[in-house]
Amino acid sequence: MAEISIDTSSPSNESETTLVMETQPTVEQEDRNFISKVVAFVQTLPNVDVERLKVQTNTTPPSRYVLMLKNLPQMDDKDFQTIGTLAPRLRGLWVSLKNNFIKIDMWKNGAKQRKIKRKLTSSGKRKWNLKGVQKKDIPMVERILNGLSNLPSIPCQFHVSIKPEPPNYYWVDIVSNDTISLQDMKDYKHDHRAFVKSISFNFPHSVIRLKVERATADTETAVGRRTVVVYKKQAL
Repeated sequence: MAEISIDTSSPSNESETTLVMETQPTVEQEDRNFISKVVAFVQTLPNVDVERLKVQTNTTPPSRYVLMLKNLPQMDDKDFQTIGTLAPRLRGLWVSLKNNFIKIDMWKNGAKQRKIKRKLTSSGKRKWNLKGVQKKDIPMVERILNGLSNLPSIPCQFHVSIKPEPPNYYWVDIVSNDTISLQDMKDYKHDHRAFVKSISFNFPHSVIRLKVERATADTETAVGRRTVVVYKKQAL
């Protein structure tokens, strides 16, 4: 595991910090450029502590290499989309809120790319303590929580707290000890896109936060005013 340091010893009149690869990863220049771009992007995130940011690489596997970043600030799904866009041959992205890291798994240039075997999970309904959730919203909240508990990369128990955000939203905070696949979260958000409006990963507080629109939300306030024109069919 090669560790990459962040040089903060630049003169005081220079606000930017530089990435120093003390041990060059055994990957091609394209992949070293990717590592530099990802670190540079993470350094621009709000509230990031550049001095504590830790970057490691593992190039031992014959067909893959792994980039890990630790001591991260809060990130949202759009930040991970940016990292995915930068990646030339992305195999997978994983996050651990408990251990405060993201793991970026990449195929090496020229390697034979194989599909990752997805874990099979048995879907089921569970009982939730939904005190504080409006009665009309309970079926919706149960659906998004059941969907979360059935994700392949969240096999263990997790803790959920729900806070109303009047008039149209709930904040759903999730604490999980699992290492979670970002692809699972992307699929989850797509499947529940009618209600799940954003997902953020608060690494310092080890919490995943969902912004969930109420089923009883005022449609015009939530999505903007729409005009619907209905034509009456004339009788022949």
